[in-house]
Amino acid sequence: MAPITRLSLKRENNNISNSTDEIEGNNDKKLLEIKKQKTITTKKSKSPSLRIQLSAMTIPVLKNILRFNHQNPFGNKSDLLSRIIYMVGHGIYPRCPKCTRGRLKPRLHRRKNQSKYYCPGFPISFRAPASYHQCDYVIDEFKKEKFRFPSNLNLKINNLISVMNLLRLCHRIINPTRFSLNRQLQKLSIAPKTPLTSLSVGQELNGYIVKEITPIPEFRLTAIKLQHKLTGCQHLHIDREHKNNVWSVAFQTTPKDDTGVAHILEHTALCGSEKFPCRDPFFKMTNRSMATFMNAFT
Repeated sequence: MAPITRLSLKRENNNISNSTDEIEGNNDKKLLEIKKQKTITTKKSKSPSLRIQLSAMTIPVLKNILRFNHQNPFGNKSDLLSRIIYMVGHGIYPRCPKCTRGRLKPRLHRRKNQSKYYCPGFPISFRAPASYHQCDYVIDEFKKEKFRFPSNLNLKINNLISVMNLLRLCHRIINPTRFSLNRQLQKLSIAPKTPLTSLSVGQELNGYIVKEITPIPEFRLTAIKLQHKLTGCQHLHIDREHKNNVWSVAFQTTPKDDTGVAHILEHTALCGSEKFPCRDPFFKMTNRSMATFMNAFT
């Protein structure tokens, strides 16, 4: 037995500390390996995106998914994929409660007295003469239906919907002023504004008399009907803040047959004569409107 000294005690303490460091290092390596395995398993278990899941399917299967939701199955594979993904995020228009076979559609060019949505009807058969059933159902507000998938497909879309909703909320929370300003500017651009005109009914202007002024707010224009004092020619002016100028001159022609005499008379009247010198104003209007030709029509 060797005598115990201070140096021997220091050596033993150093050996113990080195062994404990080795044990801690081994434990850290094991923890790192466990974490790597967990990350690998989570990556493997994470479901792919909806587009990847749908792109693995064939075109007939994608069309059957649209038929399952009573949608028209048209387009190639990329169109079908984009349509399905859009409907999953935004919903689908419901069926018409009146005819039960048509589907509601938004009215794109809508007037003030028209509703926002309508049902166009549905096709009956392609061989019958009256092959389309017309429906007159209209409505202003409704709730969109949820896009559904058949149960045998086993698709995972909950994550996709939650992510899309979070993105929309983040966009509104981060930049609410821009969102509200865009809405206000959109409303101002859509709002119909009828151009103001300085003319009045009965006013004389360069040999013409103003007969009628009709504002058309749906197209943001004003139709002004004038009549030439000497010849009785009618002039229709479309007043709108636009770079193009539209005008039409109508002459009353007595023949009502299909021999073309009326069209010849219109061209003759358009050229004018000594008694009715109406050619020069026409050609001046043509130069003003920067048109390349002038024609007469019946």
